[in-house]
Amino acid sequence: MQIITLSIILIYVALFVWQCIRHQAWRWLWVSALVWWATGLFTQWLMPDMTGTGHTINLYLVHFYILAGSLIYIGSNRLRSDRNAYLYYLARSGWLQYLALGVWLIFSLLSLHQPWLLPIGSSLLQMILVQPLFWLGSQWILMGLLYLRDHDPMLSQAWRKQSFLAWVILWQALYVFADIYGFM
Repeated sequence: MQIITLSIILIYVALFVWQCIRHQAWRWLWVSALVWWATGLFTQWLMPDMTGTGHTINLYLVHFYILAGSLIYIGSNRLRSDRNAYLYYLARSGWLQYLALGVWLIFSLLSLHQPWLLPIGSSLLQMILVQPLFWLGSQWILMGLLYLRDHDPMLSQAWRKQSFLAWVILWQALYVFADIYGFM
């Protein structure tokens, strides 16, 4: 299973690098690589001889590095074109996913006094750190839905940003409850 996971991560990274080179988004590519390198050095300092830039746990967080690199385009319309739609929808879907994750984390923190809700936090961490296939798969589905919404007039009226946020929260809820009840 780990070979399949690493292969899909490699495809994800290759698509990102190819799109950055194709659309000359050099800053995004370099900032993402720098965040990956810095995270690798930090985890190597934190847990010597256990982690590093090439360790599996750091490779599983590739969606975070790419999203962190997209910060340089906030407030810019450079990504907003049909020419580089992949990068635009990659950034939008990543922000929606992390916003939904933030909602879940706030819920988890507010429910710390309820011991039966504690597994939610560990399931969320597992979703990010151990199960990148779920995260990347749901991100690609969300990218497709966002693309369809922007290019289909019927969908653009029915789907708003809040609808997508609700769907992502629902997807993550399904993962959490499947993990809690032993289906993952």
